[in-house]
Amino acid sequence: MRVLFLATYFPKPTNTTMGVWALKEAQQLQRAGADVRVVSFTSWVPRFLGRFGKAAAWANCPRTHDWNGLRVDYPRWPFYQVGLLKKVWWRWPALPLSLAWPFAKRFLNRLMLEWRPDVIYAHHGSVNGYIAARFHKLAGIPFVVKDHDFGEITDYQTMPGRFKVYQKVCSSAAAMTPYSRRMQNQLRSLFPGTTVVVNRFGIDPFPQDLLRVPRPLSLQDKILIASTGIFYERKGFPLLVRAFNKIAVRHPNVFLRISGEGIERSEIERAIAEGSAANRITLLGLQPHQGVLQEMAWCDIFALIGWDEPFGVVFLEAMSAGKPVICANDGGINDVIVSGVHGVTVPPRDLEAAANALDQLISDSTLRRKCGVAAKLLCETDVSSQVTSAKLLDILQAAAEHRTINPAD
Repeated sequence: MRVLFLATYFPKPTNTTMGVWALKEAQQLQRAGADVRVVSFTSWVPRFLGRFGKAAAWANCPRTHDWNGLRVDYPRWPFYQVGLLKKVWWRWPALPLSLAWPFAKRFLNRLMLEWRPDVIYAHHGSVNGYIAARFHKLAGIPFVVKDHDFGEITDYQTMPGRFKVYQKVCSSAAAMTPYSRRMQNQLRSLFPGTTVVVNRFGIDPFPQDLLRVPRPLSLQDKILIASTGIFYERKGFPLLVRAFNKIAVRHPNVFLRISGEGIERSEIERAIAEGSAANRITLLGLQPHQGVLQEMAWCDIFALIGWDEPFGVVFLEAMSAGKPVICANDGGINDVIVSGVHGVTVPPRDLEAAANALDQLISDSTLRRKCGVAAKLLCETDVSSQVTSAKLLDILQAAAEHRTINPAD
C-alpha cells in the first residue's frame, strides 16, 4: 500500500529538532510494510535570508532528502505561520490556504504521474487536512487525518473561520485519528457523524548504546531530574522550577536539568532566581534529539508537568529507558499510564502537588525502580511502535479500500 504522508511540521536537514515524532511515525509505518513517501510543504523564503536567524532552516532546506531510506520532499509554497500573520491566519485559515493550494496542487499532480498513492495520511487537519480534502475532491484519493493539540480543537468552537475549514475536512475524511480519548470526545461533540478513532504514537526500543554511556564525573552519585520541551506557557517549566525549589533544601543531592529553548526562557530564569537552588538547576539549551535521549538515559526521574499535553512522546521516550515520569493528569498520556505504577500524575497548575510528586519519587528509590520497570514494560507492549503502527496501517488500509472503519478505541 502506498501512503502519502503529509506533514508541514517535520524535521528538515536544516532543523532536525522540529517534529521528530512525525519522522519516527513515518519510519514506523514504513517498517510495518507500507510504501511511504513524505511531502512536507515548506514556506518559501529567499535564499539570501538564509544568513539570518530562524529563516535559515527554511531558506536553506533542500528540495528533497533521504532520511535513512525514507524519501521526503520539501516543495515550496506561499504559506506562512509567523508573527501577526499567524494570529490572523489562525482565525481565518481559508484565505491563506486557498492561496497556497495551487502550489500544493501542482506538486501533487506531478507526484500522481510517477507515484499514485492509495491513501493520504495528513498531520494537522487545518493545514494538511485541508490539502488532503482538496486533493481528494480532485483525484479521489481517500485520506485520514491526525490532529495533535487540544487547543486547536477547542478553537474550532470559538473561531467560525477555523470551524468552517475543519468541518469540510471532517465531512470528507475517511477517519480522524487523534492521540487521546479526550481529543476523540471533543471531535465527536463538535463534528457529529465523523469517524474518530484513537491511534496513539508508538515508541521504538530505547537506544541501548546511550544507556551504556556513563554520566559525566560531575553528575555521578547525584539524583537527576530531566525535563525537555519548547519553552512556552503550556509546558509549565516555571512551575516545575518552583516545585523543585520547594523540595530542594530537603534533597541537597538532587539536580534538575532542562533541555529546550523558547519565548518563556526569561520566566524560567526568574523562577530559578527566586529559589536557593540555582546552582542545581541547569538550562541546557536546545539539544539535538540524541542529546535529549542521553539526558533521559542519565536521569533518575523524568518530569514534565505542563497542562493540556495531547499525548507527549517525550514521556514514552523516558519510559522506554526505564524511567518513572511525573506529568499532569489532564493529558493524553493518562490513557495509558497509571499514577503510582508508572510514575506520579498531578493536577494541572498545582504547585504543591508537583512538589509532593517530586518529593515522593526522590525519597523512595524502591518506588522509582518499580515505576521505571513498569514503564519500560508498557513501552514494550501496549504502546510499542509495532502495536500502534499495525493499528494505523489497518486504518489506512480500510480507508484505501473504502471499507467502514471501526470507531471503537
